[in-house]
Amino acid sequence: AAIEYDVDGRLPFICECSEPGCMDIVRLAPAEYESIRATPTYFLTAPGHHRAADGWADLVERLDGYEISEKVGDAAGIAELDPRSQ
Repeated sequence: AAIEYDVDGRLPFICECSEPGCMDIVRLAPAEYESIRATPTYFLTAPGHHRAADGWADLVERLDGYEISEKVGDAAGIAELDPRSQ
């Protein structure tokens, strides 16, 4: 299946909140997503979804149509094992 960019060159990404059934879509340019994930403990979330982390993530920044959350505590330690950084 082909990847569908919107008119602004953004792609659909699934929210990375800690709610297991969340399938909310957030649209970003690929470079924006990669800049978020360059920090292993940062994750893309739909607006307000950082609350689902129940103390395991903090809101870093609220942007137009999405938020950046940071895993904290034990969750941060696990996130830092991200193979993207290798």
